Amino acid sequence: MTGNEFSLDEEEWRAIRDYADRVEVVVQAVEWDGTVLDEMWVIQSDGAAWERDWLLRRVEQLGHGGGCCGSQYFLRVEESRQRWGADATVMAFILGLAFSSMQAGVYDLLKVLAKDMAQRLSESGRVGWELSDDEAARIASLRVATHYDINADQLVVKSVETSRDSTATVEITGPEGVLFTVALQMIDGACCLQRVKRTQP
Repeated sequence: MTGNEFSLDEEEWRAIRDYADRVEVVVQAVEWDGTVLDEMWVIQSDGAAWERDWLLRRVEQLGHGGGCCGSQYFLRVEESRQRWGADATVMAFILGLAFSSMQAGVYDLLKVLAKDMAQRLSESGRVGWELSDDEAARIASLRVATHYDINADQLVVKSVETSRDSTATVEITGPEGVLFTVALQMIDGACCLQRVKRTQP
């Protein structure tokens, strides 16, 4: 490398491409005409312990549904890298499925995927994520603010209920009285499975 030139060999590039500080798999309920409905499921992990293509393949398989979710879907991959001040890399796999397909069994498939992701994270030493009341409220509020593009100052946490089995339910009100119900389940202290439902007043 000379002057302003910069190059990466295959191993260096693979390490950058597969690295993430946060990974999200987002499954949205969609009408057959493409309208996105008021329900979604999310797997969130703080970090990655897999090749990017491994997860992309698994999400693609969710679209095909293993026999339960049909083959009509959209899949979008979003990625952001920041090397300015506090470095951060976020990777999101956004899958749109027909609402009837989601009801048919995609939650069970998502839970299997979350288990597999958590196992890989555990093997790399990334465990210990606990679901306290404060953490549940933080995760739920951030999910609602980010997904629905609402200023966090406009959200009010109405209630938080956590259980010993690493699950929680958070109710949040937003502008004009819209109610968001976020169900959380911590998977092996490494991944957080989330179900978000929006109810109009």
